Amino acid sequence: MAPVVVLALVAAVVALLELEEPPSWLGWCPPWAAAVVVAVLGVAGTWSLEQWAQHRQDVAAQEQVAVDRLRRHLGRQEGLPRVGERGAGGLLLGIHEALPLETVASAPTAVRAVRRLRVLGGGRQQRGHTMVEPEVDLPVFVEREASEQLRSWMQTAGRGGGFIVLVGNSCVGKTRLLFESARAELADFAVLAPDLGDGGLVNALAEASFPLPKLVVWLDELQRFLPGPFFVNDEVASHAPLSASAVRKLLAADTPVVIVGTLWPEYATELRATEPSPDTGAQHPRYPGAVDILSIGGVNDLVVQPFSATERARAATLAARDPRLAQAVADRDYNVTEALAGARQIMRRYQQATDLNQAVIHAAIDARRLGIQGPLTRELLCAAARGYFTTVEPDDTWFERALAELSSNSRRDDRATAPLIPLPTGDRRAVLGYTVADYLQQRLAWRRRSEQLSALTWQALVEHAADLDDRLRLADGAYRRLVYGAAETLYRALAPGSSEAALELADLLDDQGKTEEALEVLRAIADTSEAAAGQLAQLLAHSDRMDELRARADAGDRRAAQVLADVLAEQGDVAGLRARADAGDADAVDQLVGLLDRQNNVDELRRLADAGDGSAADHLALVLRRQGDIDELQQVLRARADAGDHNAAFQLADLVSEQGDTDEALRVLRVHAEMGSRAAVGRLSESLIRRGHVDEALQLLRSRADAGDAYASIRLAVLLAEQGRVDELRIRAGAGDYEATDQLADLLIRRGDTDEALKVLGGLTESGDRSAANRVEGLLRQQGNEEEALQQLRTRAESGDLEASNDLARCLVQQGDVEEALGLLRRRADAGEYAAALRLAQVLGDNGMLDELRARADAGERPAADQLVSLLSEQGDLDALYEEVHAGTEGAPRELITYLEAHGEGDRAQQLCTRGFALPENPT
Repeated sequence: MAPVVVLALVAAVVALLELEEPPSWLGWCPPWAAAVVVAVLGVAGTWSLEQWAQHRQDVAAQEQVAVDRLRRHLGRQEGLPRVGERGAGGLLLGIHEALPLETVASAPTAVRAVRRLRVLGGGRQQRGHTMVEPEVDLPVFVEREASEQLRSWMQTAGRGGGFIVLVGNSCVGKTRLLFESARAELADFAVLAPDLGDGGLVNALAEASFPLPKLVVWLDELQRFLPGPFFVNDEVASHAPLSASAVRKLLAADTPVVIVGTLWPEYATELRATEPSPDTGAQHPRYPGAVDILSIGGVNDLVVQPFSATERARAATLAARDPRLAQAVADRDYNVTEALAGARQIMRRYQQATDLNQAVIHAAIDARRLGIQGPLTRELLCAAARGYFTTVEPDDTWFERALAELSSNSRRDDRATAPLIPLPTGDRRAVLGYTVADYLQQRLAWRRRSEQLSALTWQALVEHAADLDDRLRLADGAYRRLVYGAAETLYRALAPGSSEAALELADLLDDQGKTEEALEVLRAIADTSEAAAGQLAQLLAHSDRMDELRARADAGDRRAAQVLADVLAEQGDVAGLRARADAGDADAVDQLVGLLDRQNNVDELRRLADAGDGSAADHLALVLRRQGDIDELQQVLRARADAGDHNAAFQLADLVSEQGDTDEALRVLRVHAEMGSRAAVGRLSESLIRRGHVDEALQLLRSRADAGDAYASIRLAVLLAEQGRVDELRIRAGAGDYEATDQLADLLIRRGDTDEALKVLGGLTESGDRSAANRVEGLLRQQGNEEEALQQLRTRAESGDLEASNDLARCLVQQGDVEEALGLLRRRADAGEYAAALRLAQVLGDNGMLDELRARADAGERPAADQLVSLLSEQGDLDALYEEVHAGTEGAPRELITYLEAHGEGDRAQQLCTRGFALPENPT
């Protein structure tokens, strides 16, 4: 419609310009003005048309990007398939390939089993009102305890969209459960399953404006799509991490979009990890991009556990239909899903491998745990494996044999049990590298968590890791493990193009006492990195290079100016601060004023205050009050108050009130209240109350509260409660005044009317007020209803309230019910909730449960590792502390060095600080 209107406008302008006489409605204009009016209309119309055309071009270009990305993804497919159709079968969507029938039975038996499956309808299982044909490659599906919850969620999401993440260890059946549930409940949905890590395809689709079909976005191994430590950048394939804005747009689409993903617990926990801010010390997300996505409203987590006894019994009843399932049920060493995925055979191939083959596997596992997430190249594996050798191999002919055996696909069961999996290029013409089978990767990473690598392996990883993000992660891993040589080599190579690497390199060099080298690194990037400028300024100050610090401050470096002002203040250098303050240095002004205050320098403070420095005036008032110079103090405060300074007015009111002139105090406060100061209103009302003018105070606060002043509403509610005016509180609470409701509950509690208080607080609780819910639980405990209070907490915890989960665990521990608390925290921690993992680690540590703490640390749970380090230091377990350093646990080096210093091993501590570990030549 917009272009039609614009074109009509342009046509009208052309017609007007061709008229010999202007129309009557332009008759009031002189000819030149009419021409201007018409010309303006023409320009406006043309501009609007150009804007509309440009917008359409932008939209079309954006849509073309999405179409092109989708076309490349589909290849020869005509369109997006549905779940279970060709192109969206279970194996393609990420289900672990099961052992073939021939592997678990003789060939004739296998043939009969396949025939029996087909006679039975291919093992068809009824889903609601439809019959779904499973793939012959997949074993008969066993309903899981989580099936009902997941399908119920999918039914709802199928109408309005949603996002769910299944969390569980490798080979517990996460993807199979998603697959079966989706083709039962979302059978008419198209499926988009991007290549691993191709969040850019999803982002492009979200940005396009063309209508979407009912869509399932399938993100198996979700960690590879999220911005964080597990995303692998692939510039050739134009891969990019998934964005939170794309997720929000898809979930808000006109047609329902259902996003599903899977995560290991250690990945979920790590992606939600927090760390202290270097500036404030407050906790903030370590990977904010990932947290932004995982915390979007409506994102649900569902934990999938190994088969329970009930599920195993259910599987046993179906075993006659599929020999693979029968063998899995009979296997008591592995869970059913693990057995179906060939876990026994995978581990047997590892355990029975030759020393050379095991060396390749260990090199691959260790490369992954040290941060290399990209394809593991032949060159890397061959070179790194030599660090595990115990025999001499003069050439690399051994490697071809080892690689062929470990990645073989010539036998029927190899694809399901091969330790190494080839990763092909996009055109399937070559192999980019290799990855480790999921099950083997997770189990061996747990076992090998604290293994110390040889110098040869470190050298190979440093030389052959190619991806920049991989190299940075590898450098960080080396630094945490006190492998300074590898860390420095990597950081130096990365520093020219990465400020993050340069900053770490500077820290590393400073730790080793190489101050001048650290300064050179920081100087190179200080002009483009504020963090580097700050670090450089601090290091210049600590190394007493004041001339350079002053030169940088004079050149406009704000961080240098801040540090210089701090140093001058510590030295008591008034002249130096004054010179910088007079030159316009705001940091110097602040430090100067504080220093003058500490020195009681009234004259200098007065000079600055007279020049308009409000901070100096504040400090002058403090000094004058300390010195007892009330007359000058009153003059200073009155002048500032008359100029509109609310803070000075409050000080003046306090001062004259102390002198007995309460009328003047009220006058000053009234003036500033009328100027709109909320704080003045509060102070005025308090002054009125102290003088007994309660009604006037209430009227003042009512008028402000009714005008929408939130602060006045709070003060009014508090005053009404203090005055015991229950009826007015009830009226205001009934009108929706939250503060009145809150204060009413408090007043009722003080009066002993807990029943009505519980009703009032119950209303707030139902509206989602956590504070009110906590008070309800506290009231119940006061009444002796401990179990009811716990039940309230349980209800909130089960609804997903993380704070309530932590509170419930705390209450259970206080009552001595540690096991129930641990059970609750384990469930939440296993779902990847970082706060629950933190609390669980604390409870385990407090109760001396080191075995579970160590097991969770080995499984990659960072809070457990951190807590373990603290306990090991307290217990003096030096060997275990060394192991935690080798594991890369943050904080372990600090605890180890502190322990060594405290126990008379200062030389060893100093050696570790400055040189790190001397690496072994042979594997440990």
